[in-house]
Amino acid sequence: MWVMVLDSKGEAADAISRAQAAAEVECSRKQRVLHNDNGGEFIAAEFMSYYADEGIQHHYSGEVVVTTIYILNRSPTKALDGRTPYEAWHGCKPVVSHLWVFGCLTFAKELGHISKLNDRSIPGVFIGYAEGSKAYRILDPKTQRVCMARDIVFDEGRGWAWDKVVDHGSASTYDDFTIEYVHFEGARGVGGCSLRMLENRNLSCEIQVPVTCSAADALKLLDQIIQAARVVYMDELELYFAGDNVGPFSARNELESLNLLFKTMKKLLLTSNAAAKEVLQILQDEIVVKLKSVGKSDDAWMVVQTQNHDAEDSLLKWGEHLGVKSKLQIAFFQGAGRGMVACESIGVGDIALEIPESLIISDELLCQSEVFLALKDFNNITSETMLLLWSMRERYNLASKFKPYFDTLPANFNTGLSFGIDTLAALEGTLLFDEIMQSKQHLRQQYDELFPLLCTDFPEIFRKDVCAWDNFLWACELWYSNSMMIVLSSAKLSTCLIPVAGLLNHSVSPHILNYGRVDEATKSLKFPLSRPCDAGEQCFLSYGKHPGSHLVTFYGFLPRGDNPYDVTPLDLDTSADDEDGTAQSVTTSQTTQMVRGTWLSRSGGFPTYGLPQPLLSHLRAALGCDIGESTTEADIKENDKVVLETILSIFNPMLEVLPEQDDSNRESASWDVKLSLDYKDLQRKIMSSIVTSCTSALEKF
Repeated sequence: MWVMVLDSKGEAADAISRAQAAAEVECSRKQRVLHNDNGGEFIAAEFMSYYADEGIQHHYSGEVVVTTIYILNRSPTKALDGRTPYEAWHGCKPVVSHLWVFGCLTFAKELGHISKLNDRSIPGVFIGYAEGSKAYRILDPKTQRVCMARDIVFDEGRGWAWDKVVDHGSASTYDDFTIEYVHFEGARGVGGCSLRMLENRNLSCEIQVPVTCSAADALKLLDQIIQAARVVYMDELELYFAGDNVGPFSARNELESLNLLFKTMKKLLLTSNAAAKEVLQILQDEIVVKLKSVGKSDDAWMVVQTQNHDAEDSLLKWGEHLGVKSKLQIAFFQGAGRGMVACESIGVGDIALEIPESLIISDELLCQSEVFLALKDFNNITSETMLLLWSMRERYNLASKFKPYFDTLPANFNTGLSFGIDTLAALEGTLLFDEIMQSKQHLRQQYDELFPLLCTDFPEIFRKDVCAWDNFLWACELWYSNSMMIVLSSAKLSTCLIPVAGLLNHSVSPHILNYGRVDEATKSLKFPLSRPCDAGEQCFLSYGKHPGSHLVTFYGFLPRGDNPYDVTPLDLDTSADDEDGTAQSVTTSQTTQMVRGTWLSRSGGFPTYGLPQPLLSHLRAALGCDIGESTTEADIKENDKVVLETILSIFNPMLEVLPEQDDSNRESASWDVKLSLDYKDLQRKIMSSIVTSCTSALEKF
């Protein structure tokens, strides 16, 4: 940092030139940018000529200062006990959803008549916020002029290429463009395990795509891009089971990866030249083709039933009257009950359903109710429990604003929480039995803590006939099976009921994947599609990454198709006894080992035999059967024989308690018996696949 004292403003040009010369000599680099406050001395003819002769970009530091103050006024500070200066002055929290990275690349919409191949936007640099309006201040580096605009696309991952602007101000052309998708909206970033996997597979999140490449070469590059995107979006479960597989790892992972790339291509298409757009369009079209193929088998199996749905139609009309926008209509499906189908073909990224925030049932709505006013200071009852109690009462409230919604809810949800005694007895020894029993015990304990105490203390609010155990269980099943985690416009994460949206059925390859935040601009919750949905096709929603036991317990169904989250955790001893009897610690990257159906694995032979690599590594270490560079082939076989026999000793007893089912009476059985039999069939299939894989491998030794 240099300080130069001037007698007058007229000495500024000479002082700047001397400072520039000294700086360039000391650091051996050419000065490219000069920041100033846009004072008269800096825009005089002498100075403007100096900028042009030296090839220096002229920036205004005044914009930096103004924008810095704008951000600081909206940032929490210790001086105000964590509040923002804006809040202290105006008495309300500032809106920050419109903030962007200072200096990032922008593209303002080009107005007027343009041809199909002309650029549809003007590039610029974001330098601040317009005072008194919702516009942004954008610097055009070519003309050095600042303009205000609203219709802007921001590319926060890039800045202006100052060193690629020639003297007369025209931007240089590029021979290729970069797809660097991990930093775009929706990507979680690359963690340590994912980064190692990218490196091991020679993949990158930044890929150069030449604009001159052929369609065939572009599609080859797309395969590499998709493989890297899959790794970026892998969750812990997929990392555990991945092995050397290049994907797809799951339908959900494939949808997340392809959607990230679709959004990336869409953004690049807005800002690229004609040559790049041609290649990008090829890539985007192929991504859409791949998205259409995800879950196609899932779309065809459900048969539409003819059934009266007047109550559901009334719900839609009620919602539309209050601002609901929908491209879906209600239908009934054999084996699944209610669902929603597309009224028209809906594309990737299009909004299938939009629900006003005013119709969302959350704890913010609860604050206006009698239940909240009565219980807000009562024995630390949580807002979730208050919502249960509110639902019990609202179900019978004829004057309720939400009466059309409650009228469409079933009298019985038929989840695992309502399983009969005989059905539970048949499930004993399974994961499902443990999950249901623990959940029912928790709910019964919660009910006994609330009643009859509340009926005694608040008899006008909690009538005994309304507060029976069956009604409490009904409210619990309602919230378990229909609630969604939503970030409201207040930025609060809440468990909510969403009228109309609750009619959507679940799938392991859903059309609607991400929907968890209320749009601050429209104050509505939007449900965009992650894969296309044709007219007349059922539109599926994701309920989350759940195993079959969870879906049966809290939702009352098993999903069709392969569920990658149907895993069996293993409680294995993590130590091995040394020869002297002392326990030796076995260090592994995973503290929990697990298995799932080996049909989901693409490797059936050595070295994994269709089993997860972390499990085998753990057992090899625990049993002293590690494979090293000097281990002979005979020793490898002998060691793996010990490992596979150990696995069989674990799973053969588990398989024995799951005998083949007698299907002769299944069709006439009650709903809970059918569901329990389906679950036991699934568990037997998983255990049998593991036993078969181990047995087949041992037979080859």
